[in-house]
Amino acid sequence: MTAFRRQRIRLKIDLGNPFADLSDLLATGSDSTPQIARGMDLQFEGGAFHGDTLLDVSVYSSITLEVKLPRAGRYAPDEADAPLLKLVVANADLNAALTSEEWDAGAEDDAHVVFAFTGAQTKNVSAGNRWLAIYATTNDDPGRTVPLAAGLVTFAEEGVPSVGDAPEPAVEYYDKETSDARYVQKAPADANLRVKNGKAFQLVDPDTGLWHDLFVYTNNGTEPARLHIADVGEA
Repeated sequence: MTAFRRQRIRLKIDLGNPFADLSDLLATGSDSTPQIARGMDLQFEGGAFHGDTLLDVSVYSSITLEVKLPRAGRYAPDEADAPLLKLVVANADLNAALTSEEWDAGAEDDAHVVFAFTGAQTKNVSAGNRWLAIYATTNDDPGRTVPLAAGLVTFAEEGVPSVGDAPEPAVEYYDKETSDARYVQKAPADANLRVKNGKAFQLVDPDTGLWHDLFVYTNNGTEPARLHIADVGEA
């Protein structure tokens, strides 16, 4: 039986080349491309290197990942732009004990930093090219921001509808009782004219209290139209 798993994007982050294309940073265990299916659980796994030398991440107070809309022309967004996704991993949750052998083996937990997002979170990112940035904050005082990796990733529409509560109606509606009151015509007790089933007019015989259909009679079109009252009445 195949178990469901989250999508993995595993990045070998090279601080010697922080502007490398994200496709060039994909490491063992990663899915084949930085293309993300909307609505799928997603995990970014980062290892910090300088070239092939594993770095010490204990010098960071936190590492942050953000996804934003790029500017026109596929350029980096402004710093003040609101992120579509954001996660900050504190120093206590960084894996400073990671070894090169563990990283090369590619297990999903063997990374300096892991950013995990739910399908509901990735569903909130519309399809298209988006800008991903990973940066660290140093633990000295004052802390400094260190860019680790940045570039375009693609969020793809998976075509699966969301499951949830039915949306509220866009317009007002009437319940059954209100509809009956508005559309079911009821004659008052002293009425002498009523509509039967929305189709026929009826007049009441004041002597018998019975209702008689009122209709137009033409003798199959051979005579001028005349109003007739049915001989047989009903209660």
